Amino acid sequence: METSTMKLVAWKDATELRRDHRLIGAMIVVALLALAALGATYVRAVDYQRDRAAATAMERQSWVSQGPRDPNSAAHFAQWAFRALDAPALLDPGTLPYSGAAVWMEAHARNPAAFRPAKDRTGALQIGEFSVAWVLQTIVPLLLFVLAAGTIARERERGTLRLLFASGADGRALANAKARGLVRMAAMLVLPLLLAAAVAVMLAPDPAGLDQIGRTLLWCTAHAGFLLIALLIGMAVSARMRSTSAALVALIGLWIVAVPLAPKAATSLAEAMHPTPSGERFWASIQADIRNGFEGSGSSEEREASLEARLLERYGATDLDALPISYRGARLDYNERFGNRVFAHHHAELEAIAERQRGAMRSLGILTPIIAMQNVSTALAGTDNAHAQDFARQAGAERQRVVNALNRDLVVNSVGDPNYAANQRLWQQFGVFEPDSLPLEAALRSVWPDLLILAAWMMLGWWLLSRSGQNLQQEFAE
Repeated sequence: METSTMKLVAWKDATELRRDHRLIGAMIVVALLALAALGATYVRAVDYQRDRAAATAMERQSWVSQGPRDPNSAAHFAQWAFRALDAPALLDPGTLPYSGAAVWMEAHARNPAAFRPAKDRTGALQIGEFSVAWVLQTIVPLLLFVLAAGTIARERERGTLRLLFASGADGRALANAKARGLVRMAAMLVLPLLLAAAVAVMLAPDPAGLDQIGRTLLWCTAHAGFLLIALLIGMAVSARMRSTSAALVALIGLWIVAVPLAPKAATSLAEAMHPTPSGERFWASIQADIRNGFEGSGSSEEREASLEARLLERYGATDLDALPISYRGARLDYNERFGNRVFAHHHAELEAIAERQRGAMRSLGILTPIIAMQNVSTALAGTDNAHAQDFARQAGAERQRVVNALNRDLVVNSVGDPNYAANQRLWQQFGVFEPDSLPLEAALRSVWPDLLILAAWMMLGWWLLSRSGQNLQQEFAE
C-alpha cells in the first residue's frame, strides 16, 4: 500500500511541475540557451579546423619552397605546429582560450603556445566560457534548485506533510518518492540536451573514433550525475525550510557561493599558495642557466672549450680546421642539446607548480562539487591543462627532432665549406607534424581524485535526503 502511495506522490509532484507554466517556460529558455551554445561552439570548431588545415598547408608550402639555405638558418626559419581539436572539445572549451593554439618550433628556444583568443577580449566579468558545459554546470543547477525549493517545503506550508505521516508514510520513502518525481521532470530538460551534445560530437568535422565516443558518453554521464547531486542537495534544503520562499532564498544563496564564486576563489587561493613565476622571470632564469651553467656543466665558454678539447682528442686533430666534421655544426648541435636540457628542467618545474595549484583547488572540492565537475568535464573534452601540456611536449619533441637533424646535416656536409647551403631535398625529409591525441585512459588518470570527489558528493546527497526524510518523520510524529 505504501509503495503505491509513494508512486502516487512521485506522479503528483511531476504533474504539478509540468503544469507550472513559468517553470516550463524557464526550462525552454535554458534548453534554447544550451542549444545556442552548442551551435555556436560547433561553428567555431568547424572554422578552427578549416583554418588549421589551411594554415598547415601554407606552412608546409613555405617550408619546402624556402630554397637553398644554411641548415641553421632554416632551423630559425622554423615552422608552426597547430594544435588539433578532438570532437568532444566542442562540449567544453576549457583552457583553449587561454592555452594557445600554435607553437613556433624554432631553434634554441622552446616557445610557449601562441594565439590565445582570451587576449582579444575585454575585461568584463566572465563567469565562464559560453558553451553547453557552462549551461549544464551553471544555469541548469540554478533551475534545479528552483524546481527543488518547493518539493517538500510546499507540502509543509499546505499541511499535507502532517497528513501523510499521520497515514503511516515512511520519511525516507517519501523523500525518495519526491526525488523520483523531480528527476522525471529534470530528465525532460537534461536528457535531450545531453543527446544533442552527443549528436553534435558525432557530426563534428573530424570523425569521432572509439576514444572520442567513450569520452562523450562519460562526459554526459558525469554531467547527469552532477545535476543529480544538485537536485538532491536542493531537496535536502527544501526539507529543512519552513516555507518555499525561505528554501528558494537559501538555495539561490548557496548557488551564488558554490557555482560562480567558489571556483574563482579557489583559483585565487591556489595561485597565492603556489605562485606562478612571471614570464620575464621564467625566461630570465632559463637564459641564466644556459649562460652560466646548469647541473655543474660550467659556463658557456667553459662548455665550448671542453667541446673543442674532446673533439680534437677524439679525431686526433691538432686544430679545429683539421677536424673531419664541421666544428660549427658540432657546436650548434651541442648547444642545442644542452639548451633542451635546461628547457626541460624549467618547464618541469612550471608543470609541477601547476599540478600543486590543481591539488590545492581540488582540496576545495569538499566545499563544492563544481570544481571537480569542471576538472572532469575539461579532461573528457580534451581541453584541460594536461592536454595543452601534452601538445606542447609533442611540439617540443618535434622541434628537437627537426633541429637535431638539421644540425647533423651541417656537421657532415659543411666541412671546409663556410657557404654550404642545403636544398629542397633536405626540407622534404621532414613531414607535416600531426600531434597525437592524449588517450582516454591518460585523461581519466589525471582526474581520478575528482571522480572520487563527485562520487562522495553523490553519496552525501543521498544521505542528506534520507536524513531529511527521517527528521521530517520524527518532527511530525511528535
